[in-house]
Amino acid sequence: MTETTINPQPTVAPYLALFESLAAAGEEPAWIAARRRSAIARLGELGFPTSRDEAWKYTRIAPIVEAAWELPEWAPNPEQLDLERFVAWEDGAWRLAFVDGVFVPEFSRVDDLPEGTLLAPRSELLAEEPQLLEELEGRHVEYAADGFKLLNAAFAGDGAFLRVPRGQRLERPVHLLFVHSGQQPVMTSPRNLIEIEDGGAATVVERYVGLGAGRYFVNSQTEVYVGRNADFVHDRIQRDDDTAFHIGNLELHLDRDARCSSTAISVGALIGRHEVRQVQGGPGTTCRLNGLFVVDGDRVSDNVVVVDHSQDQGHSEQLYKGILDDRALGIFNGSIIAEEGTRGTEAHQTNKNLLLSDTAVAETRPQLEIYTDEIACSHGATVGQLDGEQLFYLRSRGIAADQARAMLTHAFAADVIDRVGSAATRRRIEDHLAERVAWGRVAITEES
Repeated sequence: MTETTINPQPTVAPYLALFESLAAAGEEPAWIAARRRSAIARLGELGFPTSRDEAWKYTRIAPIVEAAWELPEWAPNPEQLDLERFVAWEDGAWRLAFVDGVFVPEFSRVDDLPEGTLLAPRSELLAEEPQLLEELEGRHVEYAADGFKLLNAAFAGDGAFLRVPRGQRLERPVHLLFVHSGQQPVMTSPRNLIEIEDGGAATVVERYVGLGAGRYFVNSQTEVYVGRNADFVHDRIQRDDDTAFHIGNLELHLDRDARCSSTAISVGALIGRHEVRQVQGGPGTTCRLNGLFVVDGDRVSDNVVVVDHSQDQGHSEQLYKGILDDRALGIFNGSIIAEEGTRGTEAHQTNKNLLLSDTAVAETRPQLEIYTDEIACSHGATVGQLDGEQLFYLRSRGIAADQARAMLTHAFAADVIDRVGSAATRRRIEDHLAERVAWGRVAITEES
């Protein structure tokens, strides 16, 4: 591999050394090596974001970028990890499972897929059909100004590839399970690519979980292309260990008359950030973006949503809710862009935050960038505590204080939970809620 002279920003230097160990680990297609080298060089020039970057104003990333991360060196025996408990409720879903960034075929299920549907780990495609990834991967990802996307491109590891052929509508969901075993301090860079061809349909559940206290860093990238008149439903569950870090990016590209609904549930990680970018590739698209984040202790949850209406007759809706306790920090930064010349755009954005303590903080920044007249847009944001009158009413009916508090917290979250597309996943989350007496104070666990 050709060496490139890089004069990096100080926080990037350790990643250059780590990159050289990755580059020396084995052979891969020349185009992959070139893309990795280009990404790490650009990262060296750009560096990681700081509090001076408006999109990162409230999120302290120093604990992430200044840590001495390593690459995973081994994949544990899945039988020793008791992975069955993570999937017993999936109702026959197809599945790809990864542990510490490594594909685990023994715990995946890809049999009896409809003809023409391709579900495979990225590592398998690189070995057998690399041209598919070369053609599709990164087509619409904006790397240039985002250090973490560049980091993922440089260290891109295993992940899922799903292609649903024209007119094929999958009757069962596809689960993508990413498990961290407790190996530390390691960085993994999952890379997922999903293509729903014209008239197709699929539901995908993307899950990140940890098995115990561990200091690790997940930096994931998921790209989705939804063809003409196609349907895509996406549920993303982030339940990493409370001492871990997680940066996740979702890129949605919708062609003419495509429909999409994506719901992100974030309840783990010491510092977690999830960014969604939706772009119209044709007119007549419909997209619903939903999120629920639950944070307590000193944890941080940062949520970024950018919807770019560049074609006519685009419809979008954002509903994000945060539940915060103790000294937690929750952030919502949502943008609606209506580009010049577009007509018939309808876009709505709502962010609501529930504070369960006097020391929790919610930062909300709804934004509209309107460059055309023929649109209907709205946005709103609220930050508040549980309604005293509602609590009094429940208490007056003989309901204990903790139970009343839990009931109102559950009611606050319910309309987001109801938008989870997979029925089995929705039932699982509801079971979690029912089992927590004061749910808003405690993060969801996989064991409960």
